Amino acid sequence: MKVIQHVNHDIKNNEFKTIPTNNSSKVWGRSVYVYSYCIEYSQRLNQKELLKNIKNSFNFVNHNSDYSYNFVLSDFYVKDKMVFLDIAYTSNEATLEYLQDLAKIKKAPKE
Repeated sequence: MKVIQHVNHDIKNNEFKTIPTNNSSKVWGRSVYVYSYCIEYSQRLNQKELLKNIKNSFNFVNHNSDYSYNFVLSDFYVKDKMVFLDIAYTSNEATLEYLQDLAKIKKAPKE
């Protein structure tokens, strides 16, 4: 996948290794196209800089692709020398509704 290749390049990861993770689309059902990816890395990462670079990668791929849809980063975190990404493919209404629901949850006041 082009987005993952760009993210890997941004990490400057010489030992690119994606780790199979859960397919979020199976959890959400309704043809929600969200997939989880994990990239193992070996050096220290600045998470803010990494997130900025990942967003730039998404912008680059979305702007320069022939796809009729965009890729959206729906979740991101770093843990135990692994970068975890959930990537939504905005190819249908169910996925767009899922992203809208996520945005509402993120804006909701924390108790």
